[in-house]
Amino acid sequence: MGPAAPSGSDAAEVAVAVAELVDRGTALLVQLRSDHRATTASTRRSRAHTAETKAHMDRQQLQLHNLQYERQHLLDQIEACRRLEYAAR
Repeated sequence: MGPAAPSGSDAAEVAVAVAELVDRGTALLVQLRSDHRATTASTRRSRAHTAETKAHMDRQQLQLHNLQYERQHLLDQIEACRRLEYAAR
């Protein structure tokens, strides 16, 4: 014996339940897509900010390196002048 065929009211109840589930599923899909767009936009902003910060740090690091090089060059020049002054005595 197979399952009994649903009566007319049972079929209507099933159809209403299915329609409600479809509506809920559609609403959840819309919310998921909205959340995904928001997350993607946030990720892009974070990556842009990180790139800007990294570029700033790279410029600062290069400036520090240049200043250290210049400082060492000046110290070498001072030492050369002192040796020259000492040799002239």
